[in-house]
Amino acid sequence: MSREFLRRACTSLTHTRANMDQISLTAAQRSCSANYYNYVGALKHGARTTSALHKFESRSFTSSVQTALRADLASTTQLAEQIGTFACAQPASQLQQYRWKSSSQRKGNAKSHRPEGVFRRRRDSKVQRSEQYSRMAQPQNTSASSRVEFQPTSEHNPSIAPPQHHEGTWDPPAMGDASAPRAVVPRRADEEPPVATPLSVPAAHLTPAETMKLLVKTGHAHGDRSNTDIILSSTMGGAYLSFGAMMMLHVAGGSPELAAAAPGVHSLIGGMVFPIGLSLITLTKADLLTSNMMLTALPFLTHRERAATNISSMLRVNGLSLLGNLAGSAAMAGIAASAIVTSPAVCTFAANLAVKKCSYSLSTVFLKAVTCNWLVNLAVYNAATSTTTGGKILGLWLPIMTFVTLGLEHSVANMFLIPLGMLAGADVSMVDMWMNNLIPVIAGNAVGATVMVSMVHWRMMLKGATGGRLF
Repeated sequence: MSREFLRRACTSLTHTRANMDQISLTAAQRSCSANYYNYVGALKHGARTTSALHKFESRSFTSSVQTALRADLASTTQLAEQIGTFACAQPASQLQQYRWKSSSQRKGNAKSHRPEGVFRRRRDSKVQRSEQYSRMAQPQNTSASSRVEFQPTSEHNPSIAPPQHHEGTWDPPAMGDASAPRAVVPRRADEEPPVATPLSVPAAHLTPAETMKLLVKTGHAHGDRSNTDIILSSTMGGAYLSFGAMMMLHVAGGSPELAAAAPGVHSLIGGMVFPIGLSLITLTKADLLTSNMMLTALPFLTHRERAATNISSMLRVNGLSLLGNLAGSAAMAGIAASAIVTSPAVCTFAANLAVKKCSYSLSTVFLKAVTCNWLVNLAVYNAATSTTTGGKILGLWLPIMTFVTLGLEHSVANMFLIPLGMLAGADVSMVDMWMNNLIPVIAGNAVGATVMVSMVHWRMMLKGATGGRLF
């Protein structure tokens, strides 16, 4: 785009506007008023077109769009100058009742200085502007049949040469009176009306390969954060998961009769409310140790040439997530024991649950942890396939409900449930909590995330299509 062209166009518009500032209008002179406001509209449109040319100059737009904008600006400037010349030629006696005030003169009350019957032109919406420039990008026909002339009335000066107006660029509106003459762009008989370009709507879900690529990028983003951000996000993640655990305790612990009569239904109802915690984590982008195990393993699989860096990032993110989740869960256990989990039935249920979790053999608790985090990370994968909030929640709900109903072992959930059971009177020590549950559960969760989800699904969905490299 030529800088000289823009400079000359802006100078022409400014000069014409300076001439028109010396004109006064009367509301009774409808045709003259209509043409004057046609001129004002032409100036506004010309200024907007010039601004669009400035913006388009720094972008990669097609030459057809730039050509259409140049023709639009030239035609608009010519029309404005001719209307301004006509208005200046009117007798002074006809143009004395009202005077168009400049912006500096209308600071107090713009409406009080506005001529009668004149309304502010509304700005085009973004959709209307996009449709306008889509039509402008179409090939321009400059034949005689595609031109429009400004038709003066009997009161107009017949010596003024009619301006030419390119079709599809701009139709100046009559802003003073609905019955005032206005330029109309004729359409050829063989020309089809322009069709607005439909707005693109993003897909509601991603393909499996697209989902895995998204998870790989998420894993890279997790490793690029500072230690403070990871710890803070992980603390919130442990607190959010504790809300779901508290819901499960209230529902399951508050119905001992159902547990005795129908233990399967009792476990199912408790599992149906637990996914509230992971829903909060997913929607707020908080950190959870069990999902970070899967996310941080994907960059290592994808970029093995940077194995040392990726392993270091994986250990740092998971270590900080462990500390943050433990802090958030332990804090929520103290809050729940003092103010929320206070009924005898719920306290008894929490204490018995803590004793049960610390009574499994190491092999049993390890296998329960592997299958648990397998399901948890499938829930994270399901949530990532959807681009809507409802789809994410529904996608993660069923796998989480399954692992809770089956009584599997989740390390972050146990960081809340076992300390709460200890505060409720469970005969469990800190050594029992770590040696009999948390350490083997964390190891099993790591295997379920890295092997059963990261490695297997990366091998199925990405390696064959990309040769093991995404970037």
